[in-house]
Amino acid sequence: MNRTAKLALICLALCSPASLHAQDQPPPADPLTAQIDTQDAERFVALWNKTGGHPNAAQLDAEYIAGSGTGVRLFVPLRKLTGSSIAAAIAAHPDWYGDAVAKCLPWVAASTPDLRAIYLGLHGLLPERPLPQIYMLVGRGNTGGTAAPGAQLLGLEVLCREARTPIAFRAELRSFFAHETAHTFQTMTDTPGQIAEPLLTQILAEGVADYVAQLVTGEVPDVAREAYGHAHERELWAQFTKDRAEANLNYSETSGFTPAGKGALGHWLYNGSRGRLDGWERDMGYWLGAQIAAAYVEHALDRHAAIRELLAPEDPAQILLKSRYADRFAKP
Repeated sequence: MNRTAKLALICLALCSPASLHAQDQPPPADPLTAQIDTQDAERFVALWNKTGGHPNAAQLDAEYIAGSGTGVRLFVPLRKLTGSSIAAAIAAHPDWYGDAVAKCLPWVAASTPDLRAIYLGLHGLLPERPLPQIYMLVGRGNTGGTAAPGAQLLGLEVLCREARTPIAFRAELRSFFAHETAHTFQTMTDTPGQIAEPLLTQILAEGVADYVAQLVTGEVPDVAREAYGHAHERELWAQFTKDRAEANLNYSETSGFTPAGKGALGHWLYNGSRGRLDGWERDMGYWLGAQIAAAYVEHALDRHAAIRELLAPEDPAQILLKSRYADRFAKP
């Protein structure tokens, strides 16, 4: 999924949008009864079928956005959702929406056991953290998922585009249930330590979410990334050391990354097929951050406390130091 590289927007799940008020926040999910709320997606399907797959902007405003459920109501201000923007996306990519309606929405209900199992694991690990409600909706084709206070908002047409089979779709949803929920547990407040270490902070944000997800699912988040990381760990560390210094010199709290800083970040995160170094698997910063997180917990006297510290890393440089991860690359 496309995400901004700016430090203040490490993950949309880390901060509650100021435009949303406490009364808009849904109650926490119960892991024993949790399920994806599909009422907005079903309302879209009803309109889609009624119009033969050609709803116009006025119909989308009146019959989908107006009177919508919690998911769309929270999604509208976050993604500037309007009938016109959805109609334009449908006109440009009708196959995305046709597949979402006919193929992928029926797959959603099959994910309920996965959601409950993962939520039970997260609740057992961090019982004090509220679990977000999950809403499946249809947007304008620009996000597979985002977060609002107490909620994950999933874009069916994007998830369906990215995952073309029931197995792939299930894996995509499991990632949101685990990794993205872990993001909702994180607190990033632009501390001096975070501002001083922009690349390390972002790598830890994503890596800690992957680490927590792996704890509760027992699965590595990306098999190819995992294999590449273990095979090239020393090379990765050497490059990270260079890029960390480059990023630290080319980031400011007010203006974000310079082009040089963005280049350093692009080697590690949110790069897809661009920005990463030749031959690398994509988004290796997720893997490296997860290795640092695992090492930090391994060396902690209180592992439960260590995980909570990782979710609110006021001083990422100290997290790295105390993890002793760098020690494995020291010359004899």
